[in-house]
Amino acid sequence: MKKFATVILLVLFGIISATAQDTKTDHPSPIDDNYYPTNNSDFHYFFLRKNSRLSEGLVGYEMDFHQDRVSSKSKFFIPLVNRKKWNYVIPIYYDRHQFTSASNEMDINTEYRNFFFQSVLNYYSSEKLTFTSIIEGRIRGNAESHFESRGNMLAHYFVVKYQLSNQLSIAPAILAGHQWNVDNEFVFFPSLELKWNPNKDFALMAGVPGLLGIEWSMAQDIDVVMHSMMDNGVLTVNASARKRFNDYFEFSLHYDQDGYGNTYLPSNIVNSEEGESYHYNQVNQKENSISAKLTFKPTKEVLLQVKGGYNYNSELTLSNNDTEQVGVKGEAGFYSGIAAYWRFTK
Repeated sequence: MKKFATVILLVLFGIISATAQDTKTDHPSPIDDNYYPTNNSDFHYFFLRKNSRLSEGLVGYEMDFHQDRVSSKSKFFIPLVNRKKWNYVIPIYYDRHQFTSASNEMDINTEYRNFFFQSVLNYYSSEKLTFTSIIEGRIRGNAESHFESRGNMLAHYFVVKYQLSNQLSIAPAILAGHQWNVDNEFVFFPSLELKWNPNKDFALMAGVPGLLGIEWSMAQDIDVVMHSMMDNGVLTVNASARKRFNDYFEFSLHYDQDGYGNTYLPSNIVNSEEGESYHYNQVNQKENSISAKLTFKPTKEVLLQVKGGYNYNSELTLSNNDTEQVGVKGEAGFYSGIAAYWRFTK
């Protein structure tokens, strides 16, 4: 798999390099101009995708209807300051998911929630140099444990972005904070992120630890996007291809591998049909799905979606105080969904 990915990236590098022009890339890309909501990229890559300036606001809501459960995602981007030298934005995510086991072997029906927020302050020292200060927090759990301290995190993320050329930028960063686990942990790690942008139609983003993004606007108004990120031990992958028919209608195909790690729930016991008992107070969740989405844009600011898909893999790993107990298969099957987004400018 790693060799295959390396070959693909080398082929893309050759194709784009052959057609690249050393032109400025500070104008919007076709993907930025034609809003493309994906599960994890709207803000996490903002300092790479939008040159550290996300000036528009966003309100978004998605809901998926499975056979015996419902999941939803909410997004709020609140721009407060957008000046030449300063930019200040508050992004908020709130997700709710349900898990239903596939059989009676271990009967589990539970909910888990993810509340993630950031406070992002940018200072543009020059056209090439940007300093970003991000205070971020994560609160996870269910209705009973959501606002308990266990499993949650508060950290400061400091990023320095430097434009090496019109095509290449580099962003070293340091994250330091506190994570309330079984053993309360001081979190500290450096990171390094790169963006290669040979022209406005293509962007390659890569980082350590755990960030990879490809965005390519091709001929015939076709866009291809792939983002991958590691979050608390769980790898998320979101890939999609979109066809823009006109200013109003779009159609896209999606592959999503999503999940959450280290989510604390109230202590519980689950019994298997074999008579085994498992004590748990943590879960790691992962889902894989494919879907198709039809998008209608009545105005440039409003986006409405209907979707249908198939969730072919759902897993829940039960742990007790960081010790893994047992894995549980979730139900698979078809689902439908709706989404609505409103982009506004302060």
